[in-house]
Amino acid sequence: MRPDLLGYTVIDAKLAEAVPLPGFTNYAQFTPSDLAYFQKFFDVFTERKIFTRKVDVASMLYRA
Repeated sequence: MRPDLLGYTVIDAKLAEAVPLPGFTNYAQFTPSDLAYFQKFFDVFTERKIFTRKVDVASMLYRA
């Protein structure tokens, strides 16, 4: 991903090395605790009435 920062953005090399990169997890690497964490995160939005109904996180994950 760092080469993309250099090739497709105006970010210089020194800054590209310092920028923290997001972590990505493949579906097959998700653990039950990972799913529970994300479910809890989305449940907060339901509890606060931002979402009108509960979001099932497991059903939203892309499975190749």
